[in-house]
Amino acid sequence: MLRFLLLVSLALCVTAAPTIFQYKRQLVPMLDRRIVGGNDTTIEQLPWQISMTNFGSHRCGGSILSTTKVITAAHCVRGVMTQFVAVRAGSTFRTSGGVQVPVSRIIEHEDYNVPIYFDHDVALMFLESALTFAPGIQAIALPAQGFVVAHGTDAQTSGWGALSQGGSPPEILQVVTVPIVSNDICGEAYEQLNPITDGMICAGLLEEGGRDACQGDSGGPLVVGNVLHGVVSWGYGCAVPGFPGVYARTAFYRNWIDSWDF
Repeated sequence: MLRFLLLVSLALCVTAAPTIFQYKRQLVPMLDRRIVGGNDTTIEQLPWQISMTNFGSHRCGGSILSTTKVITAAHCVRGVMTQFVAVRAGSTFRTSGGVQVPVSRIIEHEDYNVPIYFDHDVALMFLESALTFAPGIQAIALPAQGFVVAHGTDAQTSGWGALSQGGSPPEILQVVTVPIVSNDICGEAYEQLNPITDGMICAGLLEEGGRDACQGDSGGPLVVGNVLHGVVSWGYGCAVPGFPGVYARTAFYRNWIDSWDF
């Protein structure tokens, strides 16, 4: 998948202590993120999950909000041409099955990347025709505006991203459990790299790392109890100890999400 131009390398410097600039170069949007440390699952277990395709190829994840409305990350839709974008829903598999529906309109958050890098990383896609709900195609609930998930709460993130650094993407949907990390603690981890704002929510294993969303998972869901609390957004590397994954916090954007409907 395409990467943002700011991604120079995902390898850590092993010959000397990394400088802040070297760390900053790995602070990337998760357009090419992968599920690390996860397991195979089925779409019936995560029926809100979709694959956003661009020119017929998987680009990002996303979540169904209604029969015609899907949420993803703003960086997933930046620069795409709507007429070449579609959603695959109802399939466990990345390249086959389910239904494919063209996207008719894309709404990127008007303040994406302003004034904080990676802030407001949320977008909506509206479909040309309505999805038919079935066991593998269902809408996911949203939290109330301003709701805060407690530190340590287990969440799930999912997608079809590659299983290892630079590896091939899986054909089967992957899911991994990651604990929520409070914004205060997450902010300390990223203090010298990028602010953690109220529009972000973090999740991951702080000390050991090893579980995270990564390549190809951008825009996908972070779910607690069948409620969508996050949209895969950005982070330092993938599953790196000390650096949890960062997601757009849907509770911060609930009113904005509800304001758009067609």
